Amino acid sequence: MTIRTRSAARIVAASLAVMALVACSGDDATAPAPVPEQETTSAAPVVEEKTPFVPQQVDPVLVDQNLNTPAHDPGLNVDWQIMSVNYGNYGGTVIHVLVTNRNDVALPVDAFAPPTLAISDYAGNLTEIQRMSEEQYPGLVSALDLPLGPGASTNLAYAFQTSYGALYNAEFRIGNVIFKGSLPRN
Repeated sequence: MTIRTRSAARIVAASLAVMALVACSGDDATAPAPVPEQETTSAAPVVEEKTPFVPQQVDPVLVDQNLNTPAHDPGLNVDWQIMSVNYGNYGGTVIHVLVTNRNDVALPVDAFAPPTLAISDYAGNLTEIQRMSEEQYPGLVSALDLPLGPGASTNLAYAFQTSYGALYNAEFRIGNVIFKGSLPRN
């Protein structure tokens, strides 16, 4: 026999032995494999059912001194802080507000009404200012778009159709807090 013939004979013999072992194994190939009985752990966080968020009816909190500091909203149990007031990309003015959730549950996206802005003229008469909307100005985002988790903070931006200089004597109302006076400009 030549070397080539011997190699071919060995390959055929090994293949037959493997097929015989597979045929004699007795396992049903269509049966599902047994699952080992051990406790598995998941990397996903465990979400416990908690009481839902319930806002409280309270009198508004007036902030007319030091408008840069956080103001606590007892009705929503959140802190509001005006971070800056700037010119808007589409004109008007944008008020940037930091909100911090102090609740043990998430703050839903509909927990508070849209904020309002009113400016005062020289005679002291208040004029309500219209908010800019995403329908009018595509790409403008100005709301809480996802629930805010317990202890979490996020920045919100609200655009209004007024000039930057008109905010020297304004009332910005968000949640149960009214910021009154010259809104902080950065």
